[in-house]
Amino acid sequence: MSERIRASDVLIIVLGIFILIVLIELYFTLNELISTWISYKYSPIYQTLLNAAILVISLYYMNKLIKTRDKK
Repeated sequence: MSERIRASDVLIIVLGIFILIVLIELYFTLNELISTWISYKYSPIYQTLLNAAILVISLYYMNKLIKTRDKK
């Protein structure tokens, strides 16, 4: 059975790509801000906290997506 691709599906994919690009740029900008505004001794600590927060949030939403996909 073949499914038609709707315009809303394409729009969601395009917007998802834009969001991904913005998030990557935001990540690098935040790392630059940490390096600029925080002392070089404490910079790695804040960068580690930022990376850990991104990892936890990503795993949480990945888990939610997997659970909703399994319900279908």
